[in-house]
Amino acid sequence: MFIATLLTNPETPKLDRVPVESLRNAWGGGDAVWLDPGVAAEFPLQAMPANLWEVWEGFQAMGIDMAVQPAEGRKKHLLIADMDSTMIQQECIDELADEAGVGAYVASITARA
Repeated sequence: MFIATLLTNPETPKLDRVPVESLRNAWGGGDAVWLDPGVAAEFPLQAMPANLWEVWEGFQAMGIDMAVQPAEGRKKHLLIADMDSTMIQQECIDELADEAGVGAYVASITARA
């Protein structure tokens, strides 16, 4: 069993039921579940689709991302990510380095990363 997930940028939601239902029907998927209306939906599949990458490219051109992954082990209990500047527009390591007196040095490194 696999799960197909379609999602868009929540700042500019553009996912509606037509592409979700069309893809679900083409791939023989189960009932779609809307995780966030206009932003994200998923549906179960019995097998990995043979045309996955062709469909993925088409959705990319529409500003829709897609992932198909095994259902087993898909839901995680812990997320570890170095995405602070993405989520809060600030490099926390720069702030910590500033407190330790080496802020300028560390900021020059993170700016290049």
